[in-house]
Amino acid sequence: MKKYPIRFLSFLILVGFLFVGLPLHPIKAAPTVNYLTDQDGLPNYTVYKIFKDSRNMMWIGTFNGICRFDGHSFTKFHIDLPKPLNAVTDIVETHEGHIMFGTRKGLYLVEPERQTCVQVCPQISFVNCIGKIGQTLLIGSANGLWIYKNPEEAEPIKFENSVISKGNIVNDITDDGKGGAWLCSDEFLIHLNLKNRSLKKYKISKDLLTGNLRNICRSGDRIYICLLYTSDAADD
Repeated sequence: MKKYPIRFLSFLILVGFLFVGLPLHPIKAAPTVNYLTDQDGLPNYTVYKIFKDSRNMMWIGTFNGICRFDGHSFTKFHIDLPKPLNAVTDIVETHEGHIMFGTRKGLYLVEPERQTCVQVCPQISFVNCIGKIGQTLLIGSANGLWIYKNPEEAEPIKFENSVISKGNIVNDITDDGKGGAWLCSDEFLIHLNLKNRSLKKYKISKDLLTGNLRNICRSGDRIYICLLYTSDAADD
């Protein structure tokens, strides 16, 4: 297997830093920044996910559900769930062009015409992440890893108990560029061969692992990993 260089991006819960790359040539005019809040129609001022679909619409996942932004105004889509169960954990566009998202209660599809959302694959509980691997949609949840088939059916990928993590909870998913997937749990980076459903785990050195593995992203032959620090880890 080709080796992937790994880069770590670290975040503190209490303090966040934003690094912006600036061009070398002088900027003629400062960019315009608009600040949009729940007063403008956003369902909640806490935003967890932003996703751009194939129609150039922006989908915003918040602590209080999902909405669509067309560049001018927000359209909310009703979810029959109370807070915080309706908090959106991830968003993806299916191959059929439907918007799918995860919540703390399970997997949902947006029905734009009715301006509402419906739960699909009720066997899937708390959704942590959704990964688009070629023509396959992988769902990482609190009750394991699933392959989405259709609104009524999802196939569980069966592993040994707690081989990925306690309860086989997956925090994030990204493709490997070759038809397989990279997964991360709190402690492990895992490569999944979708053809034979085999796993290969990579344990991160304790010298580097000063928090939980939270998000992963592949760019070319590099894998970037975000660590979520806890206050205890920061003190150590």
